[in-house]
Formats: sequence, C-alpha cells, structure tokens
Amino acid sequence: KANPRRCGRGHADRYYLCSLPKVRCITRIHLREINDRCVQPIKPLRYSQPADRMLAFCSTNVCSLSQLKLDILLAEVKDRSLDGMLLYETWHDANSVSIRRLRAEGFSVVERSRPRRSDASLKINHGGVAIVAAPGIHLTAVNIGSNPSTFECTAARFTSGQSSTLAIVVYRPGSSTVTTKFFMELADVLEHLSTCTDPLVLAGDVNI
Repeated sequence: KANPRRCGRGHADRYYLCSLPKVRCITRIHLREINDRCVQPIKPLRYSQPADRMLAFCSTNVCSLSQLKLDILLAEVKDRSLDGMLLYETWHDANSVSIRRLRAEGFSVVERSRPRRSDASLKINHGGVAIVAAPGIHLTAVNIGSNPSTFECTAARFTSGQSSTLAIVVYRPGSSTVTTKFFMELADVLEHLSTCTDPLVLAGDVNI
C-alpha cells in the first residue's frame, strides 16, 4: 500500500490526495491520468471557506492627519460604508489628538509613528503609518517579523464575523535614496506575512 501523497493542483484550484502503488514521489499530475477511485478532494488551506461579508477599505497618503482632513475621511467612511482606512504620511505621534479622537469615537487604531530624535521637539513628525477599523470591526496588531530601517510599516488583521483580512501599510520617504537594502527588507516582511492564510491587502507609498 502506498501512503497518500499530495500531487499538485487539479481542477477548480483544489489540492488532491491520491494513493498510487509503486509511486514514491509525484510532483504534478493531471486528474485524467489517475483512476478516479484513487483521488479524494480535500479543502485547500487558503480561502477554504467563503467570506460571509465583503470588507471595504480606503487607502490614502494624507500628508498630515489634521482635524480637518480627519473630518473629510470620516465623512467618506460614512458615505461609502467603509470598514477600514489604510493611511500613510500621517505626521502623527502616538498621543496625537487625531488618534485619540478616532479611538474616542469607537474606531480601532493600529499605528506606528516615526520615532522622534527628541521627545521635547515640537517640529512636525513626518512619516507615520496607521490602520483604522470602523466601529464594529475587530482589529488586532500583527507582528511583521522584523524591524526594517529603510521604510515604515505596520500590519493588522480585520475581522468581522467569519471574514478576516490582513492589511499591511508601507511608507518609504522620498527623501531617502532607494537601495538594495530596501527591497531586501520589504521582501523579508512580505515573506513573513505570506504564511498567513487570510487574504492580504498591501497599501502604501514607496516613492520609487
């Protein structure tokens, strides 16, 4: 008796298990070449269950999450029934008024402000990324697996009922020279997050 082995993709983008005598390794095979009695369909790991609802997002470079711009964004969330906002160049600090206002109004926020060289500095804190979920949507921070130095990044998981989506926001300053290290660090982050089974949304501004 041969042990069941995964034998590649078949019809309808599904994986199949097959038990074939005198076969030790199968890399890819067409279903028509296999006796139907040897094939048992199984569910793929990714997207195996249909989502019970669609999640809608907006993505924008806000160039400062000021109170006026926040008013405009919140109006868009209401008018378009958005579930989340993916924001970059927010120019915020962790205790900024806009971030506190979002949380006070029932929004969930996962943010990463650019570290200041001095806590006493009153200069504009450029950069910054944030992921915002509307009231009623569960938002949890996700570890990106590294601490990149060439760009700012944060990730979070949106969950509503049986629907779940992973969102990543990336910002690379245009004032910095594009280097090989940037591409290597970005590849490391994406490779780490690609192991998640949720659908993935990538947004941002890399200034290339």
